[in-house]
Amino acid sequence: MSRIDLPEPERMSPEQRAVYDRLIASRGHIFGPFRAALVRPDIAERMQQMGMLYKEGASISPAQRQLLVDRKSTRLNS
Repeated sequence: MSRIDLPEPERMSPEQRAVYDRLIASRGHIFGPFRAALVRPDIAERMQQMGMLYKEGASISPAQRQLLVDRKSTRLNS
């Protein structure tokens, strides 16, 4: 049982669905905090923008970025 009712696509508001569609288009899937953030589409949108900044605006190489992601995932037992 989750503490937050996570919205299913067919029951989303128009604002939630718009953010959901953008997330699917850029990531291919939604899980974890992005899914929970869809309860507040404005927060989910900002999370997506921040993620894109790290992904596209960072001055590190894709290999370095992946190393950081792997390291963080290991620390979080993901």
